[in-house]
Amino acid sequence: MQNGDEVAEGDTIVVIEAMKMEQPLQASKAGDVIAGSATSGSRRVVAHQSR
Repeated sequence: MQNGDEVAEGDTIVVIEAMKMEQPLQASKAGDVIAGSATSGSRRVVAHQSR
């Protein structure tokens, strides 16, 4: 996922790994990615703009 990508409601936007389990997070609304960056092992914050 990169800045400017379109996101539909229900799309997986990030997968969080904690205690050896993966937890996918889905978009609650359609929108556009306006900011986001990450590297393996880092924390990630994604901002999106709803349509």
